[in-house]
Amino acid sequence: MQAYLGLWDFAAGYGMIKCLNTMLAGTVGMCLLLGIRHFRKNDGRALDLLLLILPVAFSAKNRLFYQGWMLWVASEMYRYVLPIYGKLYFAVCVVLLFRMLLRQKRAGRYVRELPCWEEAGERRAVIEAITGRDLMPFGRRYLQRVKIYVTEREVSPFSGGILHPYVVMPRSMLREWTVQQRGLVLSHEFLHIRQGHILWLTMFELLKIYWWINPLVYLYVRKLRSDMEMSCDERCVVYAGTTPARYGSVMLRALEMLQEGNCRKGAEGVTSFVRRDDYGDMRRRLEGLAKLKPDKESRKGYRSRAVRFGLCFLLLCVLQGASSYPLYTRMKELVLYDEELNLLDYDSEELRNAACVRDGRLYLDGERFAELIAGRGIEGDYVYLSFDTIMKVPGCGGGGNVGMISLTDYDDIFYLAKECPENHIMVFLLKYFI
Repeated sequence: MQAYLGLWDFAAGYGMIKCLNTMLAGTVGMCLLLGIRHFRKNDGRALDLLLLILPVAFSAKNRLFYQGWMLWVASEMYRYVLPIYGKLYFAVCVVLLFRMLLRQKRAGRYVRELPCWEEAGERRAVIEAITGRDLMPFGRRYLQRVKIYVTEREVSPFSGGILHPYVVMPRSMLREWTVQQRGLVLSHEFLHIRQGHILWLTMFELLKIYWWINPLVYLYVRKLRSDMEMSCDERCVVYAGTTPARYGSVMLRALEMLQEGNCRKGAEGVTSFVRRDDYGDMRRRLEGLAKLKPDKESRKGYRSRAVRFGLCFLLLCVLQGASSYPLYTRMKELVLYDEELNLLDYDSEELRNAACVRDGRLYLDGERFAELIAGRGIEGDYVYLSFDTIMKVPGCGGGGNVGMISLTDYDDIFYLAKECPENHIMVFLLKYFI
């Protein structure tokens, strides 16, 4: 039980330090990307910039944190971050995660109870408009899995689902709007699904949970949502072959529908065509449409933009992995302690000549080990020799084993780490999950 408590304390403290490391780098990265975005506002291409922050969330083991002034920052964290802080921090993370999962489950239950829209012709026309010139069939096949549900509520059309994508449309829109207007709305939501915005937003919701104490991440995700809407607006105009003015009028009519209807809070999915109370975002989207020149945009241009973004994102991930410490490192150093746990020897040549490790067991050269003990003037009944320690990052680790060696019989070695399933599980968790 004591070992489990020790592992829990180590996991809480070390996990908190990892979180603070990534939060520090993430704050710098978010400020930089938001600054660049400021000079490219009203442009759907800003979305690609904001998505590049995700690799930073996995930078806790980056060697940058253990160089120069960052090493001082990391060492100060080790001094002041107590396990209790980590336990409280991650307890809040767990609460927020359950809240998100509960909200998603409630939304999924609400959607599954709705009737499906059976108009296959309009749906097929929308998919053809979006994927008609695709080089690969994967996008079309994915969109063919999308289910369209109908709600009696006066809500903004919204989409959700990753493995089982869906779009929810209000019945009044399907009944009163023209085929062209419905097609634009459906194209917008299908583009959200086709571009993976549902998955991206889910990952950023998890990032908000991980960095819940950082106020900047909430602003960042809000800007990300706005840029996703702008990106879909631009592509929808080009793919559907309409004009920015006609598309903008559809957005305003949807907003008018929300104002006149009885829209209850919480009746929105991961993405929404318009949001009733976000007039600043609506104005920015309309300004972006006013500046859009559909004749200069093309599917080929969007494909090349996606390729450039994919290469940049992949390059950042590769650089991140190449500049980070391994998941864990099995230390080869031997460390000798007396009965009071005072350090006697740290991996000296003399100690390595007297002791070696094979298959998780200590093997001593009795004559050389006796010379080492005599040379150090060691007294008492036992000494402790630690080996196979696991290092996560410099100065932080655990696990391994300790041999308690009798000074009257060097073959009498008692291993403090027992060969039992509990210890194997703890070592596994230390290696791969902490």
